[in-house]
Amino acid sequence: MPDSQVFRLLSSALRQIFRFDWAAWKNLTGEEQRKVEEESIDLFERWEKGTGELLPRIQSALLSIIGHESNVLLLYFRETFDELNRLELELAHSVSSF
Repeated sequence: MPDSQVFRLLSSALRQIFRFDWAAWKNLTGEEQRKVEEESIDLFERWEKGTGELLPRIQSALLSIIGHESNVLLLYFRETFDELNRLELELAHSVSSF
């Protein structure tokens, strides 16, 4: 694959850093925790539906951060900034519903 294609595939990126509120998580019932887990998995699975190519144009990563005030890092790579904007808005809407 020519370098220009790789650059084009990864030319739009978004990173978001969060702090997971463990105290709030522990205050949820087991049922509430499962609901949050299921909704989060559904959201990420929707985002990860790729093109079926060797290097899909839709890629994301959920990482744990050590030694930083925040402890969760989300990285998204998309073809366009419009796609990233839609993703960011969808995440903001889903987080506000918890």
